[in-house]
Amino acid sequence: FDYTGTSPFASIKAEIFSGYAGGAWNGAGINSSAAAVTPRTAVGYAEASVAVGTLGGGFAGVNVDATSVLVRYTLAGDTNLDGDVDIGDFALLAANFNQPSQWSTGDTNYDNITNISDFALLAANFNQTLGTADLPRGATVPEPVSFGLLASAAVALQCRWRRR
Repeated sequence: FDYTGTSPFASIKAEIFSGYAGGAWNGAGINSSAAAVTPRTAVGYAEASVAVGTLGGGFAGVNVDATSVLVRYTLAGDTNLDGDVDIGDFALLAANFNQPSQWSTGDTNYDNITNISDFALLAANFNQTLGTADLPRGATVPEPVSFGLLASAAVALQCRWRRR
């Protein structure tokens, strides 16, 4: 999410927490059908200035500037959003252990603190890489037109059911 002016970071974080829905990943907000069916995966988020540096840089094959909020489906423990869980992620977690936190500083279970639960997620994924082969099959996003057709069908069925 590229922005000018005030960062939307806090609202994007809130949307992800809402979508997380205690691990079901089906809440209102930014949710993930892929994370819902793939253990030890999640939706990570960070200010680009933190994840790729104050000058910006590459993120998932795209150049971004420092005024972007990055969001990525990734492995739990991938605090720097590079798709790998490695010593760099461990260093970020260790530096922020038992501190109020966010994804980019080690809180990968969405409880606003970096603690032993986050360490367990990182340890479970340590030395793992999330590649395109790891994405669940059939996890597609419907086109907006599909939503309209589904809504119309639901209304028609509901009206028909009420008449009976």
